[in-house]
Amino acid sequence: MKKFLSVFLTCFILCTFLFTACNTHAHVFDKQAINDEYKTSDATCTKKARYYYSCECGEKGVETFEYGDLGEHTYSEEWVVLETHHYKNTTCGCNEKGKYGEHVADEKSGFCICGLAMQPTVGVVYGVSSDNTYAEVLDYNGKSTKVNISSTFKGLPVKKIGAKAFYNCWSLERVEIPNGVISIAQNAFKDCAFLESIEIPASVINIGNDAFMSCERLKTITFAKGSKLENIGAQAFMHCRSLQKIVIPASVIEMGVYVFHSCTNLTDIYCEVESLPNDWDINWKTDCDAVIHWGYK
Repeated sequence: MKKFLSVFLTCFILCTFLFTACNTHAHVFDKQAINDEYKTSDATCTKKARYYYSCECGEKGVETFEYGDLGEHTYSEEWVVLETHHYKNTTCGCNEKGKYGEHVADEKSGFCICGLAMQPTVGVVYGVSSDNTYAEVLDYNGKSTKVNISSTFKGLPVKKIGAKAFYNCWSLERVEIPNGVISIAQNAFKDCAFLESIEIPASVINIGNDAFMSCERLKTITFAKGSKLENIGAQAFMHCRSLQKIVIPASVIEMGVYVFHSCTNLTDIYCEVESLPNDWDINWKTDCDAVIHWGYK
């Protein structure tokens, strides 16, 4: 029994000593541990990462120090496009012009990296009318995601985009149609499944049957200010299921059947005319629940 008490007292005294020693340890925060446990802020383009000083026992202090290199700039997604140069605004607070550079056209697509159309796209096939007064687009045999159609061919103005010119062109995401084109023929862009947006220039008078039918990802269709568009053919935008809103110019006097048929996500159609024109087919928007806003300004 005496032996047991002796051992017990020895252990008790030793534990008490160790506990007291631990609690009386004087922290000295002079260690620079570079790991996430002690990091207080990440590096930015103007400041290095900051860490807490620590004690040799691992305790974290309150004072901090900088370490490492400056971080990289972060940029907005959109380009700012100037006449001869482009840049991106930074989002990291330094107010610098990021990725600033001069416009350079890709040799195949004719577009600059910033999206500016600079020269006609390689692979667009043109032809001359039988009376030699204008040119038209006949076909496209390239693979670029962006296509810039020339405004002239062999010294003649390009006035038409022919039937099936871009039919089933799955690479196409964007197309620049020059002002001066007056007609987009039937099936011209049918089944361009990845075409995302289209601007119809003011010069276009006619959009043919099925012209943009089944362009599943087509989100925006914009008619340029001062549009002269008179006719939108049957099923022109049928099955454009990503389309949400559209403004129909006041100049449109004819509208075919099923123009917006099965445009299931189309919520609003803004018509600049005051009421339904006589030559609009009564079923021009069948199977489409969009709200029609007449007299839109």
